[in-house]
Amino acid sequence: MLVKNTSIKFTINKKKKLLAIRHYSDGFNLSKNNTDKCIDWMVDKNKINFKNTIIVSEEPHNFSNLYKKSNYQVINLNVLDMRNLNANIYYMIKSFLALLINIFCLPYFIFSSLKSNELYFKLLSSYFKWNIFVKNFEIGSYVSYHDYKDVHILRNIILRQNLCQTIHYKHTNSENIFDQKNINIYNNVNLAFSNYDIENHWTKFSLSMSKKNLSKSLNLIISGPIDYKSKFIKKKNKTKIIAIFTSSLNKIGVVNSFNAHYRFLLFVKTLLKKKKYIVYLKPKYNLNLERKKNKQLNLIFKDLVNYKNFHIYDKNSLDLIKNSDLTISMPFSSTTIEALSHNKPAIYLDILNSFPNNSYNQIKNFVFNSEKKLFSKLYYLLNSQQNIKLAKKIIFGNSISVLESNQIIRQQILNEK
Repeated sequence: MLVKNTSIKFTINKKKKLLAIRHYSDGFNLSKNNTDKCIDWMVDKNKINFKNTIIVSEEPHNFSNLYKKSNYQVINLNVLDMRNLNANIYYMIKSFLALLINIFCLPYFIFSSLKSNELYFKLLSSYFKWNIFVKNFEIGSYVSYHDYKDVHILRNIILRQNLCQTIHYKHTNSENIFDQKNINIYNNVNLAFSNYDIENHWTKFSLSMSKKNLSKSLNLIISGPIDYKSKFIKKKNKTKIIAIFTSSLNKIGVVNSFNAHYRFLLFVKTLLKKKKYIVYLKPKYNLNLERKKNKQLNLIFKDLVNYKNFHIYDKNSLDLIKNSDLTISMPFSSTTIEALSHNKPAIYLDILNSFPNNSYNQIKNFVFNSEKKLFSKLYYLLNSQQNIKLAKKIIFGNSISVLESNQIIRQQILNEK
């Protein structure tokens, strides 16, 4: 099955490509106009372009829309459906002999744990498909994000042996900020043993957590959030715009209770009553679905939509952040960190004081757990840059004045300093 759609040849002429980008269906897709979150944001149509870039998918061909009207060459490395690749006869003979060895080992697998067998065969298939890949392509850099599966280690070893640089970027901040008291003993086994040439992180907290997770990457860098092109939201008047972002709801791993969400929305209602600001709310959940499921949530939104200065926003969050005068997020959504990276005023509102020991408490006027205190500081937050400078210094580090994450990663791809 591994070679079902793979041509077998005596010799293979390698194709040179500057960049290979990993795609997976649960993540971002290819860009239509680079104005939304996408995996090919680094393609600038100049030094990094459609011709010297390929997209690599390890998912079944039939499940992907990558092959429809794509400007890129797409390589499928799914073991049951490999496409656009060649394998030479020598390598196929070598693979067949390896298969025979594994057949002789079948009695051993019968007595091994299911988990061990699963890992073994994942590594085995990964070994064969990535070795076929490097015999077809000479790649300068391989870029992926949120890619921590155990098989990434073997893949990156193979790529590194073939002089391909492996680059990873984390498209979120960090979860070790909820409890400062335990920050030095916290780690996340799902992110352990990351193994890249370069790891790009948003903040000092993210980089610190990677070290605690025993990262084996050669270089760990704070580059900040990716900056996607955004659309300008035209203001009808000089009224200040406040962007409100919730966290996730009713999902595995959520950190804010329903009560916290409800109280947060009551704060939004109080803010609207003042009629001083235009308020945009972007929920991090399917609003229509949650309103059908929850009567309380439905009633509060019925109230909110009656205010003329209230808008529900369902497009790119960066568009809203860049066009707003203040960003307010629930603990500890990434949107506040993204706003800071663009020198925009931003805070967190922990309305129930659910995280009294959070790491951001050391930053003055950054985490509020009282409506009254927040409203007393609202004018200052909307009109002062001082808070931004202090927050950025602690979150991104002393050396970070202007965050140019896109340029930093493009330079890594191009091996430019």
